[in-house]
Amino acid sequence: MRFANPKNWLWLVSFGGAILIWQLVSVNLNDRPFPSASKISNALFVMLQTGEFWGDLGVTFLIAMTGLIIGIALAVPLGLLVGLNEFAFRSTKFILDFLKVIPPIVVLPLVLLMFGTTVKFSVTLVVFGVLFSVLVQATYGVRDTDPVLLDTLSAFNASRYARLKYAVLPSALPFIATGTKIATSAAVIVSIVTGLVGSGPGLGHSLSVAQTGGNFPNVYAYVVVLGVVGILVNMLVSAMDRRIIFWRGK
Repeated sequence: MRFANPKNWLWLVSFGGAILIWQLVSVNLNDRPFPSASKISNALFVMLQTGEFWGDLGVTFLIAMTGLIIGIALAVPLGLLVGLNEFAFRSTKFILDFLKVIPPIVVLPLVLLMFGTTVKFSVTLVVFGVLFSVLVQATYGVRDTDPVLLDTLSAFNASRYARLKYAVLPSALPFIATGTKIATSAAVIVSIVTGLVGSGPGLGHSLSVAQTGGNFPNVYAYVVVLGVVGILVNMLVSAMDRRIIFWRGK
């Protein structure tokens, strides 16, 4: 049976053990910055019953997914175009690699001045955090196309569309999928940071308010929620990756 395999319930034992250890350790620590697991659970239970929490969660999810979709929609075509053109690849390689490693929080003050603490401000930062990761991966995916396969298709007078469909895209998609995984995590993180640092809407702002007010059980409860959201989003992206890039590893 499925549950007879220890791997299927080992994570639950680990999770329960972590909660028990936290509860025992918190008894001997200052209760204010280190509330007990029972207080955090109670704060989480109360929080889940409020409309404000679900509204903030919806805004955070909307910001992350909107920025992610816009970033991918811009990055993939640009990455394919840059990767297919030798001159464009060589002339933009340094710039793209440079922009890829700039954290979105660096440009946060500039974007904040442009848009204020609005949804547009948060989405713009998410797009910045997503765009270059996916663009660079798409570019290198195109460059990784098997030249023998391209020569074979050319020998059979295959059209440019056929070469793109049967050679370039199958080569680039695994790279794009990897970039999307990285970008998805970045989108969630940035959507939270915009509220935490830049007072943008969403869970990040609520976490900042709880921290400022010294409501430590709520702070930890928000951290738990954000961790669960991150895990669920990662599971969703991994499932989509396995279904779309079904030939990977074969």
